[in-house]
Amino acid sequence: MKVVIVGGGAGGISTASNIRKLDKDIEITVLTRDNKVAYSPCAIPYVLSGTIESFDDIVMRTPEDYKEKNIEVITEVEVTAVDSDKKTVTYEKNGKDTVLKYDKLVLATGGNPFVPPMQGVELDGVFR
Repeated sequence: MKVVIVGGGAGGISTASNIRKLDKDIEITVLTRDNKVAYSPCAIPYVLSGTIESFDDIVMRTPEDYKEKNIEVITEVEVTAVDSDKKTVTYEKNGKDTVLKYDKLVLATGGNPFVPPMQGVELDGVFR
């Protein structure tokens, strides 16, 4: 069985890890826009304030760590199409399209916060 997970945040990575706990043989691929996975988003303000020196200090696991668990994490990709009839996901990386077949698809893309329409929201030093 082949599982493709779109989204490398907490939802996607924990889903991949839990599937792996249940079955050692399922082929798992995680696709993410980010160049890092398994980091603590709650610690980002501390990185921005300088309390924590580097973003790298809040990264808990790397794609290589997941590779050791037989989970492929493909970073810095954009999913451009999902064909549920053919059970394929198309993603773009470095200008090249790749099509993956899947048996099960998990969409764990998260959300975007609402930014209220207010004066000054576009200024330097305002983080959204």
